[in-house]
Amino acid sequence: MLHNSPNGNVQICVKDDFADGKPVKVVLSYLSDEKMNKLLIQAEQLINKAKKYGVLGFNCEHLASAMLHGNPSSEQLQGTAFGAVVGLLLAHRNQSRNSLMYMSIGGLIECVTVNAARKYDYVE
Repeated sequence: MLHNSPNGNVQICVKDDFADGKPVKVVLSYLSDEKMNKLLIQAEQLINKAKKYGVLGFNCEHLASAMLHGNPSSEQLQGTAFGAVVGLLLAHRNQSRNSLMYMSIGGLIECVTVNAARKYDYVE
């Protein structure tokens, strides 16, 4: 498993170590040999770059997106930011002094929504 974590940057490990007894959700499980070889080369390049983990800048979702689509992005962070903006607009509309609370609730709701809408090939 190729993964990125706060404890160790980009690395390859055995699936059981990665899972640590928890279910693993798999996206894009059926790859041609050609695509698999390209992903292995990309993985080696990412490991050699030693890009450090960052919750906002390069988390596990950024790594997966970079590997699969060539562009590091995080749907969770995008959803959270969108929800926070909606929360801020609602706070402004309601003339609330608790903008931070509105933003936090909006961001949390949108992050949960993004995760609930995610599609996986399988869970093992």
